[in-house]
Amino acid sequence: MNRLARLLLLLPWTAGACEAFLDVTPAVPDAPRLQEFESPTSLDTLVLRGSRQANTALFLNDAEVVARAREGAFRLVLPLAEGQNTFALTAVDATGRPSTSVAVTVIRDGDAPGPVVFDVAPRTAQPVLNVPVVKPRDCSVMLDGDRVVDVPLSAVTALVSVPLTSGPQQHRFACVDAAGNESPVSILSVERFEREAVPFALTVPAVVGASPVLVSADCPDDVEARVVGGVASRCEAGSFSQEVEMTRGRNVISV
Repeated sequence: MNRLARLLLLLPWTAGACEAFLDVTPAVPDAPRLQEFESPTSLDTLVLRGSRQANTALFLNDAEVVARAREGAFRLVLPLAEGQNTFALTAVDATGRPSTSVAVTVIRDGDAPGPVVFDVAPRTAQPVLNVPVVKPRDCSVMLDGDRVVDVPLSAVTALVSVPLTSGPQQHRFACVDAAGNESPVSILSVERFEREAVPFALTVPAVVGASPVLVSADCPDDVEARVVGGVASRCEAGSFSQEVEMTRGRNVISV
């Protein structure tokens, strides 16, 4: 109920008396003020904090959720359905006058992105392994729990540098979307070995009259050998051999 104050002023005046009326109508309450909240979110509840004008009640979607009090701070825990959730908050004073409504829109996304996919050799001598990965769009690549900052969210392919220690090791890849959903973890298992001096005795004729020429060597089993520019193969039964094309004149062969 509005309050009306009537003020009667009787002032002496030569022509008679002067009567004045003064209407005092309270202003509508201020709209509730909200603290920042996350949207989208993977959580099934929203903790909403804020404040409203003193001595006003707080209404959520036309239902009172916080009674009138001198202290204006409030905290609400609201359930979230999958998808878009919209709430309307209003402050109402003792006379029933409502403030301007404040709309709150929160998107709940509980779907985890797909995994990060890669394919690399299980052994390397390199101290840093460059891993080509395929990832879902609009999610951040995580390596061992840390975000890889140089991979754009919109990219679906990337090259991720993984520092390696010596010996066998595992590294964890995942992808986290804007709502905080994390993909299944993909495990990179790799072994970094130290380069060693391998006994290697190369045999090649000094002068040849035809091409190609057979290059052979004595070497330990399972050592990988490659004629520069050729295809890699492994030493088996203590030897390695490969045909190499020759040109007229002097040829330099590196293995």
